[in-house]
Amino acid sequence: MNRVLARMEGNPKGATVIITGAIHGNEGAGIEGLKRIISNIERRNAKLNGNLLLLIGNIEAYKKGVRFIDQDLNRIWTKEASEKIEKGEVTAFNSENEKREQAELYILIRDAFDRYSGPFIFADLHSVSSETFPFITINDMLKNRRLASKIPVPIILGIEEYIQGSFLNRVNSLGHVAIGFEAGTHDDIKTIDNHAAFIELLLHHSHVLRLSFRKRRQNTAQLKSHLSNRFFEIRYRQEIRDDDRFQMESNFVNFTKIERQTMIARINDIPVHSPFAGRLFMPLYQKLGSDGFFIARRILSVALWASEFLRQIPWTGFLTALPGVTRDVKIVKWIWVNRRTARFMTIPIFHLLGYRCREQTDEMLCFVRREVKPHL
Repeated sequence: MNRVLARMEGNPKGATVIITGAIHGNEGAGIEGLKRIISNIERRNAKLNGNLLLLIGNIEAYKKGVRFIDQDLNRIWTKEASEKIEKGEVTAFNSENEKREQAELYILIRDAFDRYSGPFIFADLHSVSSETFPFITINDMLKNRRLASKIPVPIILGIEEYIQGSFLNRVNSLGHVAIGFEAGTHDDIKTIDNHAAFIELLLHHSHVLRLSFRKRRQNTAQLKSHLSNRFFEIRYRQEIRDDDRFQMESNFVNFTKIERQTMIARINDIPVHSPFAGRLFMPLYQKLGSDGFFIARRILSVALWASEFLRQIPWTGFLTALPGVTRDVKIVKWIWVNRRTARFMTIPIFHLLGYRCREQTDEMLCFVRREVKPHL
């Protein structure tokens, strides 16, 4: 099976959109959505004002209809993994399944960086095991916000603080726009329709493929829900360890409103209650996965506007002059905060100033700026 579903070139100096489907092999609706877009472009003989690269993520898992073979392909995209591929220590020929898939994807993307001048826009297509309407997940970079807000779905921020090694997190660390799109439940035919609508709107707003007003309105109607264009932030993640027996309570759907102490699931037959009120996000109703559920809270528009303004200010020098705040001795981009000294709303304040929490201990918090300049 060819990993490259399509490579379409219109303007080498225009934007290049790279879209992956089936990074989780049991989420095949994304591949069907990509195939539909390829067919639409070819049938219309549409002219691209940019470039398009459409890829299958985990080929072997996709063939078998399973999430992954040996390990989750969407959890191994670290800087160290990229360096091993560059050094030839991990290749498409000498590695176990997901590392082989990763090496092939990495080489194709690196070649695209060499071939085109950018800007580069990435999208990763997914589906979920619980009932839901479409939504977007992004790292909270301003360039991600600006593009995502043009798609008429709810937008979830902050998931990168809870999930390490995701493909889009690695892309964002290189400074490129990256959007995760969750189209619906795995086997619902509407999920394919939602993927196709999202892809067309993404290409239009990336200025790669111009859509008619009628087509934009049709795609908007396809994706729109009562929470469209509202922003939410992840505040809690329920981890599942390898030896845990996890069981969600029945009848929860994505974005369900929950109160504090709502019983949500059982782990090893022990009830799990919500630590606070919010909206239940991505409850797990499948066997594989280490994320039982998340809890998200609405972000008010005024907070979004304030954070966009505050991020224009270089805060690092000022912050490190405060008590309990220091630079990392090896990695100058990291800022460490002593929890005992900074006790009041430390994480929300740093979020507002444009930092994300990359590591936590009982005594310390480590932050890094979200906005970075594009590079390979």
